[in-house]
Amino acid sequence: MAVEVSVLVCRDCCCGRTRKHPDVDHVAQLSAIDEACEAAGNARVVVTKCLDACSVSNVVVVRHHAPGSPTVWLGQVLSARDTFLLTQWLRQGGPATAALPVGLRAKVFRPGITSDCAVDEQCPL
Repeated sequence: MAVEVSVLVCRDCCCGRTRKHPDVDHVAQLSAIDEACEAAGNARVVVTKCLDACSVSNVVVVRHHAPGSPTVWLGQVLSARDTFLLTQWLRQGGPATAALPVGLRAKVFRPGITSDCAVDEQCPL
């Protein structure tokens, strides 16, 4: 089956860092997202460098490749519940085929035009 959904998981200066989010099992989170994409059969995970949204780390971007399908930016995906809801949604096909779970709606954000990347001197670490 062709890849229809790309899941970008930021793992750079803030996202995926135990130093910033010590209570998150980042390895387990990435593994769960990868397993959900594999189970969906039409999705792939791409681990990315900084997505310039450090103020809302951990960032996950879900994009369905069908014309007109939304790209969903999720920030502060930090709890086991967030990861569970995300993986269930991915197994259902993501943005083109399933409604975003209610528990993730507050995590949606629009990326800004200006960078708030922590690679700058403003790094909170």
